[in-house]
Amino acid sequence: MNTITRSPSTLLEALRASLAHAARYNPGDVVMPAAVLWTDADGQWRPVVEQLRPLMPELLTLGDYDAATQTGPAIWLRCVIEPAVRAEKFPELSWPVGTVPVIYMPGVSRQTLRAVEECPDLLKPLVELQYRGTVWMQKNGKDWTILAFLVSDDGGLGLDVAEDKLTLQAMQGALSQLTVTPVARLNTKRLEAEDFDRLMIGDTPRDLLLWLGDRTVPAHNGTKESGLHSVTAAGRTMDSTRRPTVKSSGAKNSGSVRTFGTVLGSGSPSLRRCIPVYPTFCAAPSEGNVDLRERALAG
Repeated sequence: MNTITRSPSTLLEALRASLAHAARYNPGDVVMPAAVLWTDADGQWRPVVEQLRPLMPELLTLGDYDAATQTGPAIWLRCVIEPAVRAEKFPELSWPVGTVPVIYMPGVSRQTLRAVEECPDLLKPLVELQYRGTVWMQKNGKDWTILAFLVSDDGGLGLDVAEDKLTLQAMQGALSQLTVTPVARLNTKRLEAEDFDRLMIGDTPRDLLLWLGDRTVPAHNGTKESGLHSVTAAGRTMDSTRRPTVKSSGAKNSGSVRTFGTVLGSGSPSLRRCIPVYPTFCAAPSEGNVDLRERALAG
């Protein structure tokens, strides 16, 4: 079994260790691999690659040329992985001697590279690297997906993750936070959609109030708002798709703001439904929610 020998502290650390493991070789038997090819047909790993760049100077990416992110077309990548060419023509690209470069290939599968005759011309300069180098892949020969890496006991983290549609969507949406979450927090239970949503939200009452009080952020602005909606819907705190609004500065609060203020500002039994939010709401000034608190309580 080829599990990661030293327990990684995070997914990001585990991924980096796995890529390094793919580049291992015995100098007494073979020459150093020309590169590690990281194929990603669906582009699932794109957010993680951005997080890896500062940690891996040897990380290159297939795409339109962009010197800042060490991204370029296949023919450029084919050149820069050669030490002599890199030293003479691209001195700004530098990584420790003996380090095998990693080429991330979004939108490309290993099967595409293997079908040499059908392989697109723009990729053909990299085809021979699967023989002079190595491909980062599962034991069964398939590309590593995020889910596969999380659940695999053979090269991955061995976590228990539900595979329903909502969980997979939440997992992808929380990826930037998931990569830096301690593995010890993830391996204690079966991970479902709500668990990934909470990685993005953290303090649900605080984030809910910050979101309600920010007039500049659309109701569905990225993954955090989606996670907030999922968490509040699951907890029945309130419907986060219907943000309270104010018609104009100084105007009376409309609709749901008035209701929200009435509930939180009174001693009615309805307050019980907002108990998880109420203490944070009372402390709203310290969170920059003075405007929200005043508008709501004025309702």
